[in-house]
Amino acid sequence: MTVQSYYDFASVMGFSVCLGSTKNILDKESAQKIVVMKMLLCSKQGSPILILPPTNGTRRKNGVSRCSCLACIKFKRIDRFDNWVTDSVNFDHNHSFTPPSKIRYLPINRSISQTSKLLFSSLVEVNVPVSQHAAYFSNQLGGVQNMGCMTLNINNMVRDDRIDLKNYDVDLIVEEFEIKKLENKDFFYNLVKDDEGHLKYLF
Repeated sequence: MTVQSYYDFASVMGFSVCLGSTKNILDKESAQKIVVMKMLLCSKQGSPILILPPTNGTRRKNGVSRCSCLACIKFKRIDRFDNWVTDSVNFDHNHSFTPPSKIRYLPINRSISQTSKLLFSSLVEVNVPVSQHAAYFSNQLGGVQNMGCMTLNINNMVRDDRIDLKNYDVDLIVEEFEIKKLENKDFFYNLVKDDEGHLKYLF
């Protein structure tokens, strides 16, 4: 079983997968790190107490409930040409699988293709509200069941694109200010970024 075939298997069976531990080594010929081991875990692995700590007496809602499932699979690379083999596997899940009628809602089955991303970008450029993107997309594909993603995924993609654009604009401003500093010794500016590296203040 290959890495992709396990993702396909999980997609059909009705459970989601997340990447667990990995191992890298330094390739002497290329002087670059390459992944030689990766472990895929059931998304329900982990304690619900640790994942969803109570806040003010209430528990935060989360789309994936953890139940300490130990199902996993470990792959090892056998050569430098990206060939992998199954090293160990545990197929025993301690929870029921998602029924076929709801499999499309699993995170593992939700993705936005590059073509769809271009479509959404063009809708943003002509000021189509994000709330209408999903309706337009589903009409083009013949129904929500054919979208391959949810409205939440579309909203998140548009949000991330806006953040990237803002960061790009900030980089251009900083570059311009640095040039002004070289041209004028009295010119001064300063900026403050948040914990995620995004611009917070510029003065």
